[in-house]
Amino acid sequence: VKVRQAFVALRIESRPLIVLRVCSFEFFRLGLTEVHWAAPILSGLKGRQFQSLGQAAHEVHVLLFGRDEGYCNYTSEYEAYCIGRFDETWDARLGKGSRVVDAHGQRLHQSFSP
Repeated sequence: VKVRQAFVALRIESRPLIVLRVCSFEFFRLGLTEVHWAAPILSGLKGRQFQSLGQAAHEVHVLLFGRDEGYCNYTSEYEAYCIGRFDETWDARLGKGSRVVDAHGQRLHQSFSP
């Protein structure tokens, strides 16, 4: 599998609010991320770059809900769309990996594709 780009979108009540483009990929980390499209409420972010998808998702969360209103678990809040070359066994491996992560006082089960 060779992913060239990944786009992630945040929707609230089925309305798209922002689309982020992930530009670099590392093992268990989605790196350089830029704001590809933003609804008017988040238009000040258009074109901004962040060091990681997590940093970008956090900034969006703060702008929408305030700094003291929890956090964003972007692995479950955002929808992902990937562009790349996928082989025939991709569907068989999709989401088959799993790990437990302690984050923000919660134990979360995260799926990933090996």
